[in-house]
Amino acid sequence: MIMNFPIQLEPMMACVHETLCALDNRPFRSLNIRQNSMKKTGVALLLSVCLSLESVVAQTAGGHAAQRSAPATFTNPVRVAEGADPWVVYRNGFYYYTATSGNEVRITKSKTLAGLASEQAVTVWRRPETGPNARDVWAPELHFLRGKWWVYYTATSQDGSDANRRVFALEAQTPDPQGAYSDRGQIVVPGEDVYAIDGTVFEREDGALFFLWSGRPTNGPGPQNIYIAPLRDPATLSGPRVLLSTPTYDWEKHGWWVNEGPEVLRRGGKTFVVYSGSGFTTPDYALGLLTNESGNLLDPGAWTKSPVPVFHRYSGPDGQVFGPGHNGFFKSPDGSEDWIIYHARETGENTGPGRTARAQRFIWNPDGTPNFGFPVPANTRLAPPSGEFGTASDPTPVIGTGLRGEYFEYATPDKPAFETLRLTREGEKVDFYWNVNAPAPGLGKDRFAVRWRGQIQPRYSEIYTFQTYADDGVRVHVAGQRVLESWKTQVATAARGFIYLEAGQKYDLEVEYFEADGPARVGLYWQSFSQPFEPVPRSRLFPPPAAARP
Repeated sequence: MIMNFPIQLEPMMACVHETLCALDNRPFRSLNIRQNSMKKTGVALLLSVCLSLESVVAQTAGGHAAQRSAPATFTNPVRVAEGADPWVVYRNGFYYYTATSGNEVRITKSKTLAGLASEQAVTVWRRPETGPNARDVWAPELHFLRGKWWVYYTATSQDGSDANRRVFALEAQTPDPQGAYSDRGQIVVPGEDVYAIDGTVFEREDGALFFLWSGRPTNGPGPQNIYIAPLRDPATLSGPRVLLSTPTYDWEKHGWWVNEGPEVLRRGGKTFVVYSGSGFTTPDYALGLLTNESGNLLDPGAWTKSPVPVFHRYSGPDGQVFGPGHNGFFKSPDGSEDWIIYHARETGENTGPGRTARAQRFIWNPDGTPNFGFPVPANTRLAPPSGEFGTASDPTPVIGTGLRGEYFEYATPDKPAFETLRLTREGEKVDFYWNVNAPAPGLGKDRFAVRWRGQIQPRYSEIYTFQTYADDGVRVHVAGQRVLESWKTQVATAARGFIYLEAGQKYDLEVEYFEADGPARVGLYWQSFSQPFEPVPRSRLFPPPAAARP
């Protein structure tokens, strides 16, 4: 099988430019020197560019002269047509996908995540001509509950009334999720038949079922809120609705006041509700986070809300993403990874059309909260979910133990410095989203700095693009050379630089970061022709050599 990969011209051309400058003895700004002699560096870089271009040509020409074996990858979007309000579940060796398609529920089946883009969808239910669910079939979700498949969807009456939107359920009649379904009707809230959309179900470890959705206080105009209620069975509520969240922060009020699309994560005894805030047509549509640590999901006072979005619009040297939201979650085939699927757009226009479905892996912060990173732009090569059919193993597997992180605090707000060392941590990788919390006990949530030191070992002998995403300042040194720097107070911003690295060799790595005020985050990513874009994993990071330790 011949696999085509996008040509990574930007890092190659950047290195060519720097090579020419070096050969001409002119200064250049991006320092990716790996030899003492600038001319030797230029020659080495030019040679590596030629080899990379040769490999690309071989791949695109049919692969007869391929120079290396690259891992399987995929690119977003995973679905263009029917990409709004996406949902994925993985079960028994297949991904099942559904999304808003108009006036029916359609389900796509694929062995691979990338295959969702080309597999044909099967219609499992069509709207009736009349009745409460005769128009505007939105946001279907597929769940396997108590031994059966269930679909939950939003619809309204044939007149298209916004006030008449409700959530409905379908029950599978066969074990095949693409098979026949029977209509179980509306999910009725006892005593309150009012506006309701974006229904989802959460099954707790003890088997208890909960229904969450976006609704309004009445059928009239008003803010969209997040509600929860217990379920007696997958189609019947057993108690009144409980208000969990209403739009209170400015970021939830772009376009109109919205909390919608709730989805549940559970880890380490904590329950999280990830929801979408602001109008879905706006470029500022984003994801928020509710946290419950008590386990009493029906107690409104047991939930806390993040004051800032946890996943939002992105603009960087690799592209732009607008309005990321209305997400779902799924596990990788081997169960070792957590993935998010969501829709987003390529343009910043205030419009509904153009939403496409995207998927990417997410991780967990040290405090147990989810870290979604940033929405990766379209056409960036990503590794598929772990354990997926046809994926290859790491060509040079290693088991790194991570970097050493030194955490400091500083006193002067406009002069970040590594002044007072408060603690040292071993075994870290650089991928943190502290939000508005302190990074560790003994440190404040503002005016702290971190220096990570150790070594990095690449998989391939190629030009690497290193990228950071940080709020506030960050700078990165590899092999003693400054690869990138964005050392200033700033909202979350991406920066990148390039350097040639050889497979299997360990290089000194230093990452410095500071937080002034507000939300705090920092991530270190890499990619090359053969290396898919990813946060630099702990398995490729090592502590400082003994001679370099203080």
